[in-house]
Order: sequence, then structure tokens, then C-alpha cells
Amino acid sequence: MDNFHELDLELDSACTDFESLQLKQLETLKSGDLSDLMFLHEDRERAFLRLKACLEKVAADPGISGEMNFLKELQKRIELQLKVGKALDEAAGDCRNTVAGKLGDLRKGKAALKGYSVRRGKAPDARFMSNRG
Repeated sequence: MDNFHELDLELDSACTDFESLQLKQLETLKSGDLSDLMFLHEDRERAFLRLKACLEKVAADPGISGEMNFLKELQKRIELQLKVGKALDEAAGDCRNTVAGKLGDLRKGKAALKGYSVRRGKAPDARFMSNRG
């Protein structure tokens, strides 16, 4: 039973860390400030691997099947994590669409600036420079 208690604590810690990083990443995506997004993504990936290792320990422990309350609580937590994961996917899609729209606007602006260029436009090049005023 002591082994189960240690596993429960380790799993709780892993779930809490993963959930916290999911919410931080979601908040970052919704705010539009993407400067820390890669760091959060890397941290979340590490937390996920830790959570996965804990879940594999739970699956490998034959004594867990008798702990129905534990399993029901674990199921609820995983369902919540999946819902937040779906919200993250939606927020990432919205962010991607926003960035793609901004890139399109930048390309149009760049093309417009090229149209005003002396070399590409209709204005002739200067043939000589005069020092007289």
C-alpha cells in the first residue's frame, strides 16, 4: 500500500505540473504574446513525458485495479486535460490564422512599396546631378 501512496503522489504531481503548463500555454496563445511560447512548449513536452511515465507505472501495477476511487479520479483529470488540449488546438489554429493574415498584409505592403520605387515605376532616372542652386 505504501508503494501505491508514492505512485499516487508522483502521479498527482505530474498531473498538476502538466495541467499548469497547459493553462499557461493556453493563456499565452490567447493573449497573442508568443515570445515565451517555445519555452512553454518544451516545458509542457517534458511534463507530458513525466506524466506518461507515471501512467505507464499505473498501468503496470496489478494492485491498482482494486482502487476504483483512484481510477475514477484519474479518469476525470485526464478528461479535463483532453478538454484543455482541444482548447489549446483551437487557440493555436486561431493564432496561426492571425499570423498568416498578418503575413499576407505584409506581402501586400511590400508589393505596394515596390510599386513606388523609382526603378520599377514610371519615373525616369536622374541623368546628372547639378551643384547649382
